[in-house]
Amino acid sequence: MNISFSTNFYTSPNFKANDRCVKDKDDHIIHRNTTQMFRNDINWRDFANFLDKRFSNKEKVNVYCFACSDGSEPYSLSSTLLANSDNPNKFFPIKASDYDPVIIKSAKRGKYELSFVEFDAMKRTTGGNWQNHFNMTDRMRFEPTDTLKETVDFSTENILEGIDKMEKGPKVIMARNFWPYLKNEDKQKLIKKLIEKCDGDTVLVTGAYDQKVILLDRELSAYGFKEIEYTDYDEWSGFEPHVVWEKK
Repeated sequence: MNISFSTNFYTSPNFKANDRCVKDKDDHIIHRNTTQMFRNDINWRDFANFLDKRFSNKEKVNVYCFACSDGSEPYSLSSTLLANSDNPNKFFPIKASDYDPVIIKSAKRGKYELSFVEFDAMKRTTGGNWQNHFNMTDRMRFEPTDTLKETVDFSTENILEGIDKMEKGPKVIMARNFWPYLKNEDKQKLIKKLIEKCDGDTVLVTGAYDQKVILLDRELSAYGFKEIEYTDYDEWSGFEPHVVWEKK
């Protein structure tokens, strides 16, 4: 069973965040994506504190990051946990996957050219100690440290296959900002599969783009998911993000 993404996502993206390209050795673009480091529809520091409290009595929490693209999302989360969590190691390694082997190869290589917005978010989220987690190799070019790389386990995998492999027990599921690119029948399959795997110890994280474009929040609510108020107000992005869920 395969999740089908719109081909247009790769040939002509219909929205722009921070464009990032994967190029071959001759500098030809072989893949384009629009992911971001520390994407501002999550208050990352508050989210780390929330996870600490939510799973305070758990020794191990499995974290899954689906459609992880070039690795910006899992590295944003793992560096935030290292900088803000009282016990970050219980969440590692983050199991990050994408169906595209080319982008996973790029994620494993771990070379990022950040925008100034991303860099500012990195500094805020890590309390100014971003050097503990990233090395600046050139002006606005960064690589995760070896320690940070150890916190993420990348693999090439279809989302439904990845969900089937999720272990029982406490878990965090990052499934963000890709839902508008799914065919409707695949979206329904994915939601139903998540319902099967979600229990009282599961936190599901979606994205503001998902809610804005296809009103995913209404659909998840109809299927029995409940929004979690994990932060009062995100002062640096200027809105209240509602992207964290649990099954009622």
